[in-house]
Amino acid sequence: MTELSKSKPDIQSARPALHEVNKRDFYIALFGAPLVVALVFFWVFFIPVLALGFGSIPWLIFGGPVLWMTLRHRGPGPMLLVSTFLSNALCTPLAMFFSSWVSTPAGEFLNDIESAIFLAAFTTAFGCVFSLIWAAAFWWIFHLLTKRRTAKQDETEASPVQAPAQQ
Repeated sequence: MTELSKSKPDIQSARPALHEVNKRDFYIALFGAPLVVALVFFWVFFIPVLALGFGSIPWLIFGGPVLWMTLRHRGPGPMLLVSTFLSNALCTPLAMFFSSWVSTPAGEFLNDIESAIFLAAFTTAFGCVFSLIWAAAFWWIFHLLTKRRTAKQDETEASPVQAPAQQ
Protein backbone atom coordinates (compact mmCIF):
# COMPACT_ATOMS: atom_id res chain seq x y z
CA MET A 1 0.00 0.00 0.00
CA THR A 2 2.85 2.40 0.71
CA GLU A 3 4.30 1.79 -2.74
CA LEU A 4 1.07 2.95 -4.34
CA SER A 5 0.95 6.18 -2.32
CA LYS A 6 4.61 6.92 -3.03
CA SER A 7 4.11 6.61 -6.78
CA LYS A 8 1.38 9.28 -6.85
CA PRO A 9 2.53 12.85 -7.40
CA ASP A 10 2.30 15.09 -4.37
CA ILE A 11 -0.65 17.35 -5.15
CA GLN A 12 -0.33 19.46 -2.02
CA SER A 13 3.17 20.65 -2.92
CA ALA A 14 1.96 21.92 -6.31
CA ARG A 15 -0.56 24.29 -4.70
CA PRO A 16 0.63 27.64 -3.40
CA ALA A 17 0.45 28.15 0.31
CA LEU A 18 -2.66 29.96 1.54
CA HIS A 19 -2.43 32.94 3.85
CA GLU A 20 -3.93 32.66 7.30
CA VAL A 21 -6.88 35.04 7.74
CA ASN A 22 -8.25 35.79 11.18
CA LYS A 23 -12.05 35.61 10.89
CA ARG A 24 -12.67 38.19 13.60
CA ASP A 25 -10.39 40.74 11.95
CA PHE A 26 -11.96 39.98 8.56
CA TYR A 27 -15.56 40.46 9.70
CA ILE A 28 -14.79 43.61 11.67
CA ALA A 29 -13.08 45.11 8.62
CA LEU A 30 -15.82 43.89 6.24
CA PHE A 31 -18.67 45.44 8.23
CA GLY A 32 -16.65 48.38 9.50
CA ALA A 33 -15.23 49.70 6.22
CA PRO A 34 -18.50 51.11 4.81
CA LEU A 35 -19.43 52.49 8.22
CA VAL A 36 -16.09 54.23 8.69
CA VAL A 37 -16.28 55.78 5.22
CA ALA A 38 -19.84 56.98 5.88
CA LEU A 39 -18.88 58.44 9.29
CA VAL A 40 -15.78 60.21 8.01
CA PHE A 41 -17.24 61.61 4.77
CA PHE A 42 -20.92 62.17 5.64
CA TRP A 43 -20.44 65.92 5.14
CA VAL A 44 -19.91 65.44 1.36
CA PHE A 45 -23.55 66.03 0.35
CA PHE A 46 -24.57 62.99 2.39
CA ILE A 47 -23.51 60.76 -0.54
CA PRO A 48 -21.52 58.17 1.48
CA VAL A 49 -24.49 57.62 3.77
CA LEU A 50 -26.75 57.02 0.76
CA ALA A 51 -24.10 54.73 -0.71
CA LEU A 52 -24.16 52.80 2.55
CA GLY A 53 -27.87 52.22 2.11
CA PHE A 54 -27.63 51.21 -1.54
CA GLY A 55 -24.34 49.36 -1.57
CA SER A 56 -24.01 47.54 1.73
CA ILE A 57 -25.89 44.41 0.64
CA PRO A 58 -23.94 43.98 -2.65
CA TRP A 59 -20.75 44.73 -0.69
CA LEU A 60 -21.48 41.86 1.68
CA ILE A 61 -22.84 39.44 -0.97
CA PHE A 62 -20.26 40.01 -3.72
CA GLY A 63 -17.39 41.81 -2.02
CA GLY A 64 -17.15 39.63 1.07
CA PRO A 65 -16.35 36.33 -0.68
CA VAL A 66 -14.05 38.06 -3.16
CA LEU A 67 -12.14 39.77 -0.36
CA TRP A 68 -11.87 36.48 1.54
CA MET A 69 -10.50 34.63 -1.50
CA THR A 70 -8.10 37.44 -2.31
CA LEU A 71 -6.79 37.53 1.25
CA ARG A 72 -6.37 33.76 1.32
CA HIS A 73 -4.54 33.55 -2.00
CA ARG A 74 -2.71 36.88 -2.27
CA GLY A 75 -2.62 38.24 1.27
CA PRO A 76 -3.44 41.83 2.18
CA GLY A 77 -2.29 44.16 -0.55
CA PRO A 78 -3.30 46.25 -3.54
CA MET A 79 -4.93 43.22 -5.16
CA LEU A 80 -7.84 43.75 -2.74
CA LEU A 81 -8.70 46.95 -4.59
CA VAL A 82 -8.56 45.29 -7.99
CA SER A 83 -10.61 42.28 -6.95
CA THR A 84 -13.41 44.31 -5.37
CA PHE A 85 -13.52 46.66 -8.35
CA LEU A 86 -13.84 43.72 -10.75
CA SER A 87 -16.43 41.95 -8.64
CA ASN A 88 -18.51 45.11 -8.50
CA ALA A 89 -18.13 45.82 -12.20
CA LEU A 90 -19.22 42.28 -13.10
CA CYS A 91 -21.79 41.38 -10.44
CA THR A 92 -23.68 44.64 -9.88
CA PRO A 93 -25.15 44.87 -13.41
CA LEU A 94 -26.25 41.25 -13.19
CA ALA A 95 -27.85 41.84 -9.79
CA MET A 96 -29.63 44.97 -11.02
CA PHE A 97 -30.96 43.21 -14.13
CA PHE A 98 -32.18 40.34 -11.96
CA SER A 99 -33.78 42.77 -9.52
CA SER A 100 -35.52 44.61 -12.38
CA TRP A 101 -36.65 41.34 -13.92
CA VAL A 102 -38.11 40.09 -10.63
CA SER A 103 -39.82 43.39 -9.76
CA THR A 104 -41.57 43.94 -13.11
CA PRO A 105 -44.78 42.11 -14.04
CA ALA A 106 -44.51 39.05 -16.30
CA GLY A 107 -43.80 40.00 -19.90
CA GLU A 108 -43.13 43.68 -19.14
CA PHE A 109 -39.37 43.43 -18.60
CA LEU A 110 -38.45 43.80 -22.28
CA ASN A 111 -40.68 46.88 -22.55
CA ASP A 112 -38.87 48.44 -19.59
CA ILE A 113 -35.34 47.42 -20.60
CA GLU A 114 -34.13 51.02 -20.91
CA SER A 115 -34.79 51.77 -17.26
CA ALA A 116 -33.13 48.48 -16.28
CA ILE A 117 -30.03 49.41 -18.28
CA PHE A 118 -29.97 52.89 -16.73
CA LEU A 119 -30.36 51.44 -13.23
CA ALA A 120 -27.57 48.92 -13.84
CA ALA A 121 -25.23 51.56 -15.31
CA PHE A 122 -25.95 54.07 -12.54
CA THR A 123 -25.45 51.63 -9.69
CA THR A 124 -22.34 50.16 -11.30
CA ALA A 125 -20.76 53.58 -11.83
CA PHE A 126 -21.33 54.66 -8.23
CA GLY A 127 -20.55 51.17 -6.99
CA CYS A 128 -17.17 51.08 -8.70
CA VAL A 129 -16.13 54.28 -6.97
CA PHE A 130 -17.37 53.20 -3.57
CA SER A 131 -16.05 49.65 -3.91
CA LEU A 132 -12.55 51.10 -4.29
CA ILE A 133 -13.03 53.43 -1.33
CA TRP A 134 -14.54 50.70 0.85
CA ALA A 135 -11.82 48.24 -0.18
CA ALA A 136 -9.14 50.75 0.81
CA ALA A 137 -10.89 51.23 4.16
CA PHE A 138 -11.16 47.44 4.53
CA TRP A 139 -7.45 47.06 3.80
CA TRP A 140 -6.56 49.77 6.34
CA ILE A 141 -8.82 48.36 9.10
CA PHE A 142 -7.71 44.78 8.45
CA HIS A 143 -4.05 45.85 8.52
CA LEU A 144 -4.49 47.72 11.82
CA LEU A 145 -6.31 44.83 13.47
CA THR A 146 -3.79 42.26 12.23
CA LYS A 147 -0.84 44.41 13.26
CA ARG A 148 -2.30 44.94 16.74
CA ARG A 149 -3.05 41.23 17.17
CA THR A 150 0.42 40.13 16.04
CA ALA A 151 2.05 42.77 18.27
CA LYS A 152 0.17 41.38 21.27
CA GLN A 153 1.21 37.84 20.33
CA ASP A 154 4.85 38.89 19.99
CA GLU A 155 4.65 40.67 23.33
CA THR A 156 3.29 37.62 25.12
CA GLU A 157 5.88 35.35 23.49
CA ALA A 158 8.72 37.70 24.46
CA SER A 159 7.77 37.90 28.13
CA PRO A 160 6.38 34.57 29.31
CA VAL A 161 4.40 34.57 32.50
CA GLN A 162 6.49 33.28 35.37
CA ALA A 163 5.09 31.58 38.41
CA PRO A 164 5.38 33.63 41.60
CA ALA A 165 8.21 32.55 43.88
CA GLN A 166 7.06 30.57 46.91
CA GLN A 167 8.48 31.42 50.30
